[in-house]
Amino acid sequence: MFSASEIIRNNNNTFYNYASSQKTSQRRRIITLLIISSLLIWAIPVQSNDFLNAVITAQAILVGFSFSVLFFLLSNSDIQALPGESIERSLRRAKLNKLCREIFHNVSYYNFVSIISVVLSLLFMSEHPNRKFICGILSFINKFISLDTSYAFELIRYSWSFLYIIVGFFLYASLAESIYTFFRTTLRVGFYFQEKLKLTDAAP
Repeated sequence: MFSASEIIRNNNNTFYNYASSQKTSQRRRIITLLIISSLLIWAIPVQSNDFLNAVITAQAILVGFSFSVLFFLLSNSDIQALPGESIERSLRRAKLNKLCREIFHNVSYYNFVSIISVVLSLLFMSEHPNRKFICGILSFINKFISLDTSYAFELIRYSWSFLYIIVGFFLYASLAESIYTFFRTTLRVGFYFQEKLKLTDAAP
C-alpha cells in the first residue's frame, strides 16, 4: 500500500554515517531547502512554459531511469553468504545489503518528490484568470447578492497571486529536493558498487 509518510520516513532513516552508523542531523538540509525555495520564488516569481516544460521533460526522463534502478535493486537485493565466510566479511555483507535496501528507499523518495514537482508544474501552467473572466463571474454573482465589484475583483486577484506564490514555493522546494536526492542517491549507488567489488575481490 502506498504511503507518503512511510516513503519520507524511510528516506530520512538513511541519513547516517556509514562507518559509525551514527545518525546525522537533517536540520541544515531542511533550512537550506527553505531558503533556496524562498529566494527562487521571489527572484523568479513568474515561470515561463518553456521552463516548466523542461522541468516536466527532465523529471520524466529521470523518473524512468530511476524505475530501472528500482527493478535492478529488486532483482539483485542481497549479497549471498559464502561457505566458510569470516565474521568480518559477514558484517560487511550485512551492511551492504542494508545499504542496498536504503538505496531502494532513496529512489522511491526521489520518484515521489519528482512526481510532486511535475504535478505542480502542470498546475503552474494553468492560465491565470484575466480581468474579463473575473468580471464575468462577479457580474453573475451580483445578480443574486449585492457585491462591491471593484473590491471583490482586487480580492480575487491578490488571492490568486498569493496562491501562485505558494504553488511556486512548493514547486521550487520539490524541484530542489529532487535534484539533491538524485545526486545523493547517485553517490550512494556508486559507493555501493565500489564496496561490493571490494567485498567480491576479498572473497576467499
